[in-house]
Amino acid sequence: MLLALCGWFPVLEAVAKADEETSHDVTKDVANHAAAGAGSSFAVQTFPGGPSAEDVGAHCEALRRKWHAKWLVGQDCAQWQPPCEIVVHRHRSSYQQAVGRAGAATSGSSLVRRTQEQQVSRRIDLLVAADNVLPALPHELVHVILADIFPDGFPPLWVDEGLAMLSDTSAKQNRHWRDCHHAVNVGTALPLRELLHLDRPPSPAQFPAVYGQSLSLARFFAQRGQPEQMLAFVHHARRAGYVEALKEIYDLDGFHELETAWRRFVRAEAEASRVSLR
Repeated sequence: MLLALCGWFPVLEAVAKADEETSHDVTKDVANHAAAGAGSSFAVQTFPGGPSAEDVGAHCEALRRKWHAKWLVGQDCAQWQPPCEIVVHRHRSSYQQAVGRAGAATSGSSLVRRTQEQQVSRRIDLLVAADNVLPALPHELVHVILADIFPDGFPPLWVDEGLAMLSDTSAKQNRHWRDCHHAVNVGTALPLRELLHLDRPPSPAQFPAVYGQSLSLARFFAQRGQPEQMLAFVHHARRAGYVEALKEIYDLDGFHELETAWRRFVRAEAEASRVSLR
């Protein structure tokens, strides 16, 4: 869950600002065990007995480089300065105090802020699970990476959440897939023309369909072409519109052909996973 980036998602930004007084007062359960090492893009804070700060930092570096190698082929994975803060929380009370009301049902959240001088601060808060596992880390890290790739604002919601969910566990992805299949089955799926232009979080009633569709659309594009084409597609769409970008990048003739091809893809995936769709 990406909480806020200046100039985008006004509702979530307002929540983040409302909780700003508590967003850094979380040291009760967190000790500064490791600052960023030389050449590191991460500064990790954890708690006694928690995940090793050094291991978490190394894992973050590896995940970031792996993501760049797949989705940004040939592009430099430049060091972040200042480093991205990673704060690991032992208790939900500490985590909740850090992230505010918007994160009540989550185990990870990320916050990216930019000043008018384009100085950037990045932070990820994580609630530790059993055996000191941090299941939300890959998802939240993708949000921060994408915010870095789109410095003029957030990427579209569908690609921001879709690519982040591709880093989730298989079990979590399957839940979103079921939501997508259900939405297509009962007719509550958003037309892709609307989904691609969605510029703010959906209403609570739309969450299952929108997030399920975002994941499936990300998988659709990733399988239709090379993975790195997806972000090129989004950048091209920002310059020339989605219709031209669909034709140029994926050889699809507008939204109708996209909708037809995507629904065929969803049905094929449903049959493969034995989910019944009409």
